[in-house]
Amino acid sequence: MTTQNTGRVYDINTASELTILETPDMLATFNIKKAALWKRVKTQKLPPPIDNGGANGRARWTIGQIRSWTSALAEIKTQHQKERMQKLVNENLSLKYNHSLDFL
Repeated sequence: MTTQNTGRVYDINTASELTILETPDMLATFNIKKAALWKRVKTQKLPPPIDNGGANGRARWTIGQIRSWTSALAEIKTQHQKERMQKLVNENLSLKYNHSLDFL
């Protein structure tokens, strides 16, 4: 049950994509304070709200928007890790190859 000061906790993985979360719901769902919420938005760890709050001053997000954002972040992180691993493999192969020529 949502009240003025307390938000509802949602399971991001199972709630309907169309579920709308207001600022108190985001705070409760992610168990964070308001400053941390806006820091995560600023650092792009969470998406910006689809609505900045209007007259009631409460920003809004959808579950679908949050899922898409976090999925994209995970994909980017995975791609960075793959690239870093490939770079390390290439460097190790280069070192191995260069050392094998030392005896010539």
